Amino acid sequence: MSRDEASACQPHDDDKARSYAYERNARQQSLRKREAQARAAEVLRARTALVITGTGQARETGLQCVNMLANAGHRVVAVLTDGNAPDEFIKGPVADRIACINRDIDTGASLRNAIAVLPERFRQIDTLVGMICIQSCHSSLLEKGTYPLNIDPAAGLGDFVHAVRAVLPELSASRRSHALAVMIPEASVCHPRARPSLHHEQAELLIATLRAELTELGVRFTRIQSGALEANGELTPKDVTQAVAWALGQPHHLAVCDIDIQPAPLARPALTRREREVLAWTACGKTSDEISRILDLSVSGVNFHVTNFLFKLDTCNKMAAVARATQLGLLP
Repeated sequence: MSRDEASACQPHDDDKARSYAYERNARQQSLRKREAQARAAEVLRARTALVITGTGQARETGLQCVNMLANAGHRVVAVLTDGNAPDEFIKGPVADRIACINRDIDTGASLRNAIAVLPERFRQIDTLVGMICIQSCHSSLLEKGTYPLNIDPAAGLGDFVHAVRAVLPELSASRRSHALAVMIPEASVCHPRARPSLHHEQAELLIATLRAELTELGVRFTRIQSGALEANGELTPKDVTQAVAWALGQPHHLAVCDIDIQPAPLARPALTRREREVLAWTACGKTSDEISRILDLSVSGVNFHVTNFLFKLDTCNKMAAVARATQLGLLP
């Protein structure tokens, strides 16, 4: 072939190469799109979850978790160790998606037998959520490794361990199985039928053992560590429930190992020098008239600074502003 003929053929070869590259990219994009759609469908497909509601402070979080899963269209088997099923579980709009087991879990076999008598749609469990109370105070008994006969060192996690043993065949057989251990600290046990809470170090050891065992079988395991649930709304059971929903919403090929939930630190607003002075004198019990004489300002000027720090501290009166400023460390 002459040089002129070779030159004439080159543009045609370049066009063919570009065409092949375009087709290859189109096929790859189509494949990625189908894979993404399949993962999304897998996430949205209804689960069958076993929820250990726990006792004491963990129980409220467990009940909210049951409601959240049922309202999302999932089937839920709720283990209520105190034997009291809320009315919405029996007569509510999502009652057909909730099955209750009103009994203590003595062994994995007893739970397996209780699940076996449920309707067929509740038996193929692929998700396990356990609410576990963790004793946040120091325990010298656990440190020494000696336990009185009436204290079970695995109390609080025992129900979760029994549940893992009961549904392990279903979990290991499911392609998207997931076990979540939700650890909620509780300084004291005030529930009349609550078991002694589990010490934190003991819980971490048992959780690590369960994680290794389940991961080896292909079951995703997530530990959710919650801070103390506060009555003032800084951290509520709803926050913990949302973390459970987020973890369950991740694609099956992603493993979320640990989630720590803590209240966000309060922002420190930037107060001017005059606002800090007026706030400090307000904390001392001085009125606007008295502060105006102390700082040589007009009363309207003092009230202007008061209005500013009330807005910046997101409070509605002077006493609340002083309390918030003390909490944020803005007052000596």
